[in-house]
Formats: sequence, structure tokens, C-alpha cells
Amino acid sequence: LLAMAAGGLAHANEIIAVRFGVHDTHTRIVIETRSEMEFRAFASGEVTPRLIVDIPGAGWAVGGLDGGQGQGHGLAGRFRFEPAAQTPRLIFDLTESAQVRESFSLPPGDGGHRIVIDIEPAPAALVTASSGFDVADHTLISRSGCRCPTCRRAASGPAL
Repeated sequence: LLAMAAGGLAHANEIIAVRFGVHDTHTRIVIETRSEMEFRAFASGEVTPRLIVDIPGAGWAVGGLDGGQGQGHGLAGRFRFEPAAQTPRLIFDLTESAQVRESFSLPPGDGGHRIVIDIEPAPAALVTASSGFDVADHTLISRSGCRCPTCRRAASGPAL
């Protein structure tokens, strides 16, 4: 009985689907999970433009993608799940330089909980300058709000 309960918990934090929607101005990435999960998404302006989505405690259970790799659509090219990173993460190689336009979570519909990330093209210099956590105008987005020092200071300041 104890082994069954432990096994059931191991599956609660799994990614079960990754989908893409291509629009005129942006690409939508939907990451479906078995349970509600915290996440942090940010664009990286390194040599290869990337979108990195940290999902603490996540496992991988996407049918047909047993190796944790797949092909995206629109601005999202190849992607891979890295469970051994300090924080489990999905890394999307982007087809061009892009920034996070918006991100949010949705409760289950016909499937699991959903992490939704919209990305849009952006100049490489902007993405590179804004990918650090201490830059005020950055692309770091979190389900529970940005936790970088700049945004923490702004959040604790006077309301506008």
C-alpha cells in the first residue's frame, strides 16, 4: 500500500503534453501538466536563441516523446526536457531571436493544467540585454510574479 501511494505521488508533477499555436504576431507554447506547477520562463540571447522554462519538481511523461525531445512550430524549433538540471526545465531552440510576450497558467480543461507562454520576435540585442535577472525591462516571467531584485523592489514600493 505504501509503495502504491509513493508511486502515485511520483506521477503528480509530470509534463504530459507540449503543443504549439502559430499566430501572425507570436507563437503560443502550451505545456500541459498533471498538477498545477510553478514555472519561470525567460528568453536567452546567447549564440543560439532559446526559451528556457524552469518547472521545479517536474517529470516527463509525454506520449510519443519518450526521449524528452521534440519539434516545435513557428518560433519554437527543436525542444528538449532536462530533468538533471538544478531545476528541471524545458529548453526550446528558437528559429529567431524572440522574447516572452505573456505567460500564465490555466486550470484543467479537457486535459491537464496548462502553462501558456506566448513568444514574439525581438531584436537579438534587446533579448541579450534583457535576459539577466537584474535588468528592469527583462523577459523573465513567472506564474507567481517575477522574483528578480528589481521587481521585488518595485513590488514592495508604493502602489501606483
